Amino acid sequence: MNKNLAVILSVVLGLQVIGGAQALADTGTYGGTTTIKNASITVEKEVRKVDGGHFDWKVEDVRKGQRLEFRITVKNTGETTLTDINVKDSMPHEIATDDRLEFTIKELGVGESESFLIEATPKNEVFTSDAVNKTVINKVTAKTGDLEASATAVVSFGKVVLGLPATGPAETLALTLISGLLLTAGTTLRKIH
Repeated sequence: MNKNLAVILSVVLGLQVIGGAQALADTGTYGGTTTIKNASITVEKEVRKVDGGHFDWKVEDVRKGQRLEFRITVKNTGETTLTDINVKDSMPHEIATDDRLEFTIKELGVGESESFLIEATPKNEVFTSDAVNKTVINKVTAKTGDLEASATAVVSFGKVVLGLPATGPAETLALTLISGLLLTAGTTLRKIH
C-alpha cells in the first residue's frame, strides 16, 4: 500500500513540475516576462447655474429660463494609455440644449483628463403647476473597449423639500391623547357588554 502511495505521489508531483516547466518555457518563448498593466477610467458629472453658481453634483431651485452648465470630466486612472473613448450624455427630455451630447477622446494618457461643457436650459413645460418641485437625473457614460464608467448630476426645478416633517413629543401629543381616549372608550364598552 505504501508502494502505491509513493507511485501516485511521484506521478502527481512529476506532472506539477512538468506543468511548471511548460509555463516557464512558454514565457521564455514569448521573449520574457509578460507585464499586465491595469486599465481604469473614471467620469465625473457636475452642474451649475450659469449666473454665478459653482459646479456640484446637484443644482436646486432652477427657475424658468435659467441657464445651466454641465461639466463632464473623463480621467485615465489606470497604468496604460486609453484610446477611442466614447463619451455619451443622456440629457433628460425636460432640459434643452443645442450642444453636442456625444464626444470621442482619441487618446488619454496615464493620469490625464479631458473635460467637456454643455450649456442647457429647462423647457418651459417643466414649469406647469403639476410639475413644480420636479427633479431629474442627467447621466453620462464613458466607454472604451471593455471599460465603462458613468456618473450623474441632479437638477431640481422649484423649491425642494430635503427633510422630513418634524416629529417628537410636541407633534405627537394630540395623537397620544386621542389614542388614550379611544382605548378608554373601548375598554369601557367591553365592560358594559
